[in-house]
Amino acid sequence: MHFVICEDNREEGLWLQEKIKEWAIRNALTVETVLYENAEQFWFSYEENQRMDALILDIQMPGEDGMTMARKLRGRKDTVPILFVTGIDDYMAQGYDVQAVHYLLKPVSANRLEACLDRIARRSGCAEEPCVVVRTENGLVRILQKDIITLEVFQRQCVYTTTETSYTVCESWKEAGKKLQPEWFVPSYRGILVNLFHVKSITRDHVHLTDGRDVPVSRRQYGELNQAFICFYREGEV
Repeated sequence: MHFVICEDNREEGLWLQEKIKEWAIRNALTVETVLYENAEQFWFSYEENQRMDALILDIQMPGEDGMTMARKLRGRKDTVPILFVTGIDDYMAQGYDVQAVHYLLKPVSANRLEACLDRIARRSGCAEEPCVVVRTENGLVRILQKDIITLEVFQRQCVYTTTETSYTVCESWKEAGKKLQPEWFVPSYRGILVNLFHVKSITRDHVHLTDGRDVPVSRRQYGELNQAFICFYREGEV
């Protein structure tokens, strides 16, 4: 995969390059990264970068800013996935206009960056959607993690509730939780993990889910869950 970074802060750009390389090693992927410090450098080499799989753009740069660059690319019918990084969130609405796939606030979290890289890799066909394989009374079942709404434990059995059905599995709560994407699944109550993809709203007492259910929220978990929900939609897919 070929990643292009345009970031005027060289130290932050080098950090992004290093994190991309670490992510690639963990996922057995071959990557190339190119770092530019301004729009002029990027446009000078643009023809060489036609094969880029993703563009990581700092929005606030001297001269031509990242949002202007993105609009120019879309004007050229370039559909490269764009990941914005910025110090303020005022540009989020504009991200829709240029079909940005992700939006990260500085200081960028390494975990959030890796989650974005995972999504970009899956969209490009370089990585599969994360899934779990569980053993039910009817045999082994492969479940896409994005389709799991909740994971709950009842009497030493784990129940995966998905968009289609539910699966009861004899496995420990700890082992079941280890299989799931930590940036997606967050505890709401003792013995309940909710998938942020399927959370519609949160109150101090309940989480309202996309399948119409309300699951409880403990006083202890409310703050962490609410913050995770805000970050997921602020820093996840635009």
